[in-house]
Amino acid sequence: MPSILKQIAVAIALFTGIDLIITFQTTFLYPQETIELPSQTVGDLDAALHVPVDSVVQERRIAEPSLQPLSWQSIKSAQFEVTDDEKKVLESLSLSDDHNPPFQRYDDVVIVTKVLWPRDLSRLKATLCLVKASYNRFVNYDIVVFTTLPWNQKQLDDLAKIVAPAKLTVALDGPPLENQLKAMTKEEVEFLEDRCAVNKTEGSVTWQHHCTEERSRHKNNLGYSWQSEFRAFNIWKHAALAGYKYMMWIDADALVSKTWENDPMETMVKNNLTLMFDNIYGRTLWPELKTKQMKAYNRSICRIGLAEEGHLLAKECEGEDDRIELWQIHGFFHITNMEFYRSERHYNFLRILVEDYRFSRKWDDQIAVMVPVLIEEPEKAWDLRSHNFTLRIAHHGLYDGKEINNYRNKKRWWDNDIKGNWTAGVALCSSCF
Repeated sequence: MPSILKQIAVAIALFTGIDLIITFQTTFLYPQETIELPSQTVGDLDAALHVPVDSVVQERRIAEPSLQPLSWQSIKSAQFEVTDDEKKVLESLSLSDDHNPPFQRYDDVVIVTKVLWPRDLSRLKATLCLVKASYNRFVNYDIVVFTTLPWNQKQLDDLAKIVAPAKLTVALDGPPLENQLKAMTKEEVEFLEDRCAVNKTEGSVTWQHHCTEERSRHKNNLGYSWQSEFRAFNIWKHAALAGYKYMMWIDADALVSKTWENDPMETMVKNNLTLMFDNIYGRTLWPELKTKQMKAYNRSICRIGLAEEGHLLAKECEGEDDRIELWQIHGFFHITNMEFYRSERHYNFLRILVEDYRFSRKWDDQIAVMVPVLIEEPEKAWDLRSHNFTLRIAHHGLYDGKEINNYRNKKRWWDNDIKGNWTAGVALCSSCF
């Protein structure tokens, strides 16, 4: 694994917790410490990211794919038919594990993930092939991969053939870093360079610089901090997702390990839900979150619970002295109704959430998907396990954020936990391991 990927893995692993789900009806969780971070003013990339979809290309067969990087403003798609050999495999699998009744394919659903660069292609092949083996071969939803650094056509095609016959789109998540820096004030750039310990004699800040935030023990590379900002705010109105209503998010390093018996999208759509989540994980103690909620909604939630019926409960803050201690949705897998988060009211909160300063790690999708639904309709945020969904997604040493996965190494995990235990996974995805 390249050294930068090791650094990314370490940074992410620092956030890994143990089983933190607590089922209760009226009991809430209590604070242990308060962490304060600086506040700076910065603009956002709202307009820059909402580029027109004027260069979407769908292709069935490409003889000589280009090796030139795609423009950041292009949203490039590819779609291939499955090979004859894979058709035979799928037909054979259908004899043993098709669902009765079959899963229904719903309109306006997309499966989404994000990476830093095309060096993550091998990892993405494994992740998305297993999504196909576990679920998407039954419904063939479109897939969107956001990337910070551009891919070429060959890389796009290589991944599209793995997920076939689903349509794959690869979209740049924003302008090049140098363009983003030019749009910032001198003070904002200096503040960022300070956080990232940039040696100005060696050049400007890069995605690989590791950056700190005051009174936080964590140090993350700038690319990882950017993905937090992107997933909290910019993703919701990105042009690549404009035609979709429901987003099934899965982290690029999350590995599904079984065929899903039940269809989470069916439950999501039929119950008109806003959010479905696989785990509750970690707490936010920053008092600024309370202030941000008040600014957007004129009310604030300080604690959450999980009802016996399996939906979230929200406890409002009681006065100025009530300290916030907000447990949050685990970000490796969740399903959201994007129309809810795109609404003027909630999109305004998401803008406020990330407005302190650029490239901050402290706010991410885990808070972004949870706070709006707590404010308006916590009964429409359902825990998957509580509703008979055991997806068995391996992520950071745990399955579904709960049970221990004994094999952190991907190859050892494949050899010891998947081979001999999951026919569809082995039949479709062995080449990815």
